[in-house]
Amino acid sequence: MSLPRHPAVAYLILVRRMADDITARSLTLVDAAGRPRIMMSAGGEDGYANLTIASTTGELVEISAQPNGTIALSFHHSPRTGLLTITKRGLNLRARDGKFAVTIGDMFDDGVERLTVYRDGQPVWEMPQRDGTPNV
Repeated sequence: MSLPRHPAVAYLILVRRMADDITARSLTLVDAAGRPRIMMSAGGEDGYANLTIASTTGELVEISAQPNGTIALSFHHSPRTGLLTITKRGLNLRARDGKFAVTIGDMFDDGVERLTVYRDGQPVWEMPQRDGTPNV
């Protein structure tokens, strides 16, 4: 059988019955240039699992199940310009160095929704105020 060839299209010819299920701990799909583009990992004993999609220029979007039961949606850029994570508790924006820059929501699981601004990873402004954190 002769199929037309196009570099961006993969062809699958079934020569036998497909399996109903594939079981694996991780799976990486690469593009025509061999670059990892879609990565899936069921994780290990730590309870962390993720699905990551990568652009050809290094940006990533990741959906992860974290050990504490939180499902997070994260956006990574390269070179690292910051990180935005959205969870059921709220969202956080991290600076280039990975430290918190802004958090919104009940990030400390104490039942209080807060907006907190950080400098060098340390809270400098918060509303409503927790003990010891100034309000401007």
